[in-house]
Amino acid sequence: MKKVKKIKLPGLFKKKYTAKKYQKKILKKLFIPADRALVESLAVESKDKKGKPVYTFDAAKVQDSAQAKKLKKIAKEIKKQKSRLKVLDIIVAAACVAVLLFGITLFRNVIAHRLITGAFEGTFGAKCDIGLVDFNLFDTRFTMENLAQANRSKPMTNLFEVARLDVYFNLLELTRGKLVSENLEITGIRWGTDRTESGTLPPKQEKKYQKKKEQEDSKPNPVVAALSSEVKKIQSGISLDSGISAIQDKLDPVAFLEREKDSLLSPKIVEEITGSVPAMIDSWKDSSENAEKQVTTMVATAKNISKIDPRNIKTVEEIKRTITELDAAKKTMESTVSMAKDLSTKIESDRKQVLDLSSRAREAVAADSKRLTGLVNEIKTINLDTGKGIVGDIFRTFIVNTLGEYYPYLDRGLAMLGEMQASQKKEKKPTLKQKASVVDRLPGRNISFGDDSLPSLVFRNIALSAEDVKTGFTIGGSVQNLTNDADRLDKAVTASLGTTHGAMSEALEAVIDLRTGASDILDSDITAGGYTVSIPSAGVQGVPDVAGVLSTEGELRIAADRALSIQTAMTLGSAQLTVAPFKPAFIHTTYRNVLSRVNTIDFDVSVHISSSGSFDVDVSTGIDEVLYEALQDEIDRQIALLKEDIRKEVEKFINEQKQKYTSEITQFTAIYDRVKNADKEIRKYENVIDQKKAELENRIKDMAQEQIDKVKQEAQEQAEKAKKEAEEQAKKEIEKKAAPLKKDAEDRLKKLF
Repeated sequence: MKKVKKIKLPGLFKKKYTAKKYQKKILKKLFIPADRALVESLAVESKDKKGKPVYTFDAAKVQDSAQAKKLKKIAKEIKKQKSRLKVLDIIVAAACVAVLLFGITLFRNVIAHRLITGAFEGTFGAKCDIGLVDFNLFDTRFTMENLAQANRSKPMTNLFEVARLDVYFNLLELTRGKLVSENLEITGIRWGTDRTESGTLPPKQEKKYQKKKEQEDSKPNPVVAALSSEVKKIQSGISLDSGISAIQDKLDPVAFLEREKDSLLSPKIVEEITGSVPAMIDSWKDSSENAEKQVTTMVATAKNISKIDPRNIKTVEEIKRTITELDAAKKTMESTVSMAKDLSTKIESDRKQVLDLSSRAREAVAADSKRLTGLVNEIKTINLDTGKGIVGDIFRTFIVNTLGEYYPYLDRGLAMLGEMQASQKKEKKPTLKQKASVVDRLPGRNISFGDDSLPSLVFRNIALSAEDVKTGFTIGGSVQNLTNDADRLDKAVTASLGTTHGAMSEALEAVIDLRTGASDILDSDITAGGYTVSIPSAGVQGVPDVAGVLSTEGELRIAADRALSIQTAMTLGSAQLTVAPFKPAFIHTTYRNVLSRVNTIDFDVSVHISSSGSFDVDVSTGIDEVLYEALQDEIDRQIALLKEDIRKEVEKFINEQKQKYTSEITQFTAIYDRVKNADKEIRKYENVIDQKKAELENRIKDMAQEQIDKVKQEAQEQAEKAKKEAEEQAKKEIEKKAAPLKKDAEDRLKKLF
């Protein structure tokens, strides 16, 4: 028989409950009908001693383990439900709110200081120092003193300083999460002041700023990109394609030749010579030097052989040794002669080619000389129409450089104001779930109060004033209706500012309209004067350095699509235009004299930059016409001198062409002569060895004959000596035999006498 497992009830259902507690602790905490029905099916009503109903739960009524698990879950959920009102919790919550309010009151200035510092450092990428921040809720006033924002590119210099900023705000609007100020005063503004500590951000903040900057720069404004491109062109000199550069192009003898080079013959043949002859020289250089060395050595050997005197050799053995040495030298001689002859034959082919190139080069140089001389003789005058706009180009360079430097700041400021506008943010479309949860109601009236009455940020009037006695800088003005939601306020921002610093001054009247559908974002009238400007020529030959005092009056507009338009009239007073010497000298002298008579330059500037980045800057000034006429008159008077300069340049060019190819021809000719001379020289001594060998062989014959003659002479001498000795012996014998007879005769004579 299968044993039935006994089901245990949760502890909550093992207790007895009075009717009141049964309702309060069990039934009132069951909100799901199925759970309530299950619990009620297990409940058993009985009476206590006093006859009052009590309730218990019968475990036997639980049908299976699934119901048992369900009861455990119900018991667990009932235990989680606590009383809705607990005094202790209320006290703790009130204490937390009090601590929070106390903390805000105590640390409000510290928090505001950090928030403002972080905002400025994140915007400008350098340290921001603030002396005092006071956020006073009770007086509805915010004060900030001694703000110093460092310059990112010059860490030891401040970009600007603000001595004091006072904001009086509407406390009621602040409780609605809005900052609405009727008056804001900013005083003590200064620029470019020195710092005692570096303004460079710590590495972590610097990295964060760089990342933000890269994100901002990933999609640059096309106007800024166009300005940057034009500035780079001007800095590299590409944009100076008219003015004095065009005049010089016509007057410069070198430019004259450059224009004719494509029609000249000599550059091509000279290039052919310099491209082929050096290779020939290289191929023959080593072999010619080796041949010369071998021939020199062999000639020295041959000369030594020629000095041998066979008559000084006394023995046949010595002669034979000498002949053996001559046989070895003859082999070397034959090899050297063959080598010299072979080189002499082979070099003739290259020599023929070089002579042909040399002949063609001489003919081409002669033809070019004749042609260029003829062109020079035909020059009567030079029209300088393409040389107009010299000074205009200089000021165009100045205008574009100035726009390139300052427009990005204007664009960044307008972009920041645009990003502030809450109404311009895209609203997210509701999801299907959100749409399904919307409850339809009957048509009625929408009533706005409080939260929708004003934008969350409004400065109705901002007053600016500052004076720096040390630098002489002053600023004054006001800005009205600055807000982060122009559509809600439905007013454009207006600004009226005036500044002076030394002799310089600026005045601005501007309307900045950030409302949706506005035709112009910025419409402003600008007046400025007293600017001491110096515009260097940047080393461009013939372009004058310009200095003077600049003033301007005009208007600047930026359309809703960010297209820029500037129309202004400028004047450069106390003008000084100087130019460094350039050729031709007579043009420089005239140019310098005309520039020295200029005291004031008036010019009109028109700038148009479309939203796509197309660029047009037009600068017109009457000084260009005066300068052009003076230069044209002087050129007409000095045309003979100009022609002479061109003739000299032509002669210089022709000589250079000759030198380019003659040096190569000369080098090859020297190698050719070396090979030929070696061949010629060795041939002089080619037969010396054979001749000397023949002399030695004849010497051997002579020496044999001498031996024979010597033997014959010795034999004859021996015979004569023997004869003489025989005769003397005979004589002695005769005398010996005659002596007694002689004595006998002498004795007889003595006796007779």
